Amino acid sequence: MTLIAAVQHQGEVWMLGDSIGAGTESGTYSLQREPKVIVLGDLLVGYSTSFRFGQILQHSLKLPPRKVPIEVWLRSTFIDKVRKTLEAHGFGDGKNGSGGFLLIAAEGRIFTVQEDFAVLESTLPYAAVGSGVYHACGALAALRAHGQLTPQEQLVAAGQATAQHMMWVAPPWHLRRSSDPGTLITVPA
Repeated sequence: MTLIAAVQHQGEVWMLGDSIGAGTESGTYSLQREPKVIVLGDLLVGYSTSFRFGQILQHSLKLPPRKVPIEVWLRSTFIDKVRKTLEAHGFGDGKNGSGGFLLIAAEGRIFTVQEDFAVLESTLPYAAVGSGVYHACGALAALRAHGQLTPQEQLVAAGQATAQHMMWVAPPWHLRRSSDPGTLITVPA
């Protein structure tokens, strides 16, 4: 259970991840130090579904070279490599429906990867994945339409609104931006 959300602003993407680790079957949760928004080469990647899913991507995925437009590369070469890496490390079987949800920021654009490994790009300047997707997208739509908040402020406000209405989303919030991916900003509750 997670919230990963991203907004586009002036040619860059800001991405936020929450900190909850939840066992939905047991009804337990704990706050995790490990950020769910990671850096893979020149990509910002936010993951949901499983911490193991994100750990495999962060520590075992070797990005293949890019020789085609980013959307083509993500939908073919990148996804093929993700599937093989997950399968090699015992996560799912590499087939449809055995992945997890991702947000990817690349070249100032936001892409969503679904559990079946479909790669989508919305026409909206924001996106979210995880259990808080609907709350966060609604909050981002309202915030962007009626205010002059910075991207960081929009994401934190959307995260707070989501956490107020969803028990499986919680701060602290971890943020990165595509123009400075090595810097992790942590915003406490």
